[in-house]
Amino acid sequence: MAEPVRHAPTADVDAVITADAHLLDADLRDLLAVSAHNVMEPLVPGFAPQNRTLQDAIRLALHAPHTDAFALDHARLRSTGRGGGPAPGVRPSTVYWAFRNYRGFSVEDEAGADFGTVRRIAASVRLLLKAAVIIDDIQDGSETRFGRPALHLTHGVPLALNTASWMITRGLRHMAVPEVVDYALGAVQNGFTGQALDLSTHLTDVKRTLAAGPPADRVEFWTSVAALKTSTLLQLPLNTAAFALDIPRDERTVLDESMHLMGLGAQLLNDLLDFLPHHSAANSFTDFKGLKNRVCLELLGMSTPPSRAADDMTPEELKSFALDHPGLPDVMLRLADDAVRFKRTAKERVFALCRSKESAAYFDAAIERVGHHIDLVAEELHTATSLDALLVPTAAG
Repeated sequence: MAEPVRHAPTADVDAVITADAHLLDADLRDLLAVSAHNVMEPLVPGFAPQNRTLQDAIRLALHAPHTDAFALDHARLRSTGRGGGPAPGVRPSTVYWAFRNYRGFSVEDEAGADFGTVRRIAASVRLLLKAAVIIDDIQDGSETRFGRPALHLTHGVPLALNTASWMITRGLRHMAVPEVVDYALGAVQNGFTGQALDLSTHLTDVKRTLAAGPPADRVEFWTSVAALKTSTLLQLPLNTAAFALDIPRDERTVLDESMHLMGLGAQLLNDLLDFLPHHSAANSFTDFKGLKNRVCLELLGMSTPPSRAADDMTPEELKSFALDHPGLPDVMLRLADDAVRFKRTAKERVFALCRSKESAAYFDAAIERVGHHIDLVAEELHTATSLDALLVPTAAG
């Protein structure tokens, strides 16, 4: 593992965040260093990687897709210096935040075994989250991720699936702490369950039941999917760190419930962005293959029904129904306000657990990577003179 970047006990929070991010990046590189030797040596002690075909196969089928999956993360971080930040390239880790909050910011705090454990968990969690993105892109048919071609387009679906599977197993094994691994396994299972429910909205029988049921049932279904998918992704880093650091149970509960709320807010943001092409660019108006977008689910329960049964509408017809619905502006404003409320409540609850102003600033930087988009969209919707100007589809839409 790379040596940590040392800082004084009173170090600037941004500098600590940046140092932690660089440390996580270095640990990820070590974790992804796949070679013929470290693949075969555990199976064949003393193995000497002389076989050129085997070396090439591992480089092309294992190392290359793993490296490409994290290429943008590494590139963004390289654009920042270790002494400044956190610039846009820095992705604060809530795993590291947990250590800073419950153990401290000093060099002496880093000297204990807990810091090494947190480093392992942070790298493992990042692998699990990246695997979730790869699989989600395949299942949703997404062509890009953060402006770059999705991994399944650059390396093919079979290699992308294998890469994600390898990341999951490698990440779980690297965690090492049994209680943490057990929790993470449950989180991975929740994620796959949520994805199954999400994909079920493409099925005729599920669409028919959703469309015919009362509005409360549609909201409950959406909330269940969002909790299993999106909230789980936000709970995973904090909960794994909480178990490893033996954080008091009552505080673990607060952290868990806060990230549940933050997940609901993040999913509302994602659903709103499907209607805002200037924010989501090429991904605009692409989430209409099933009845899973909360905006569409809300509109189905209003006084202006679709021209044909919702379970029988094509994605294009569902999109047109939503965009032409007179209730769209009010629904979007209400859901944007809900997202803001979820985010603010989550932050307030976690802030109440922060041991210092530095810890609160660290958490704020971490959560606002998503949170500031929630506020931005809500403000834009409230101040727009006409929502129609925001909803004009792009050529791709």
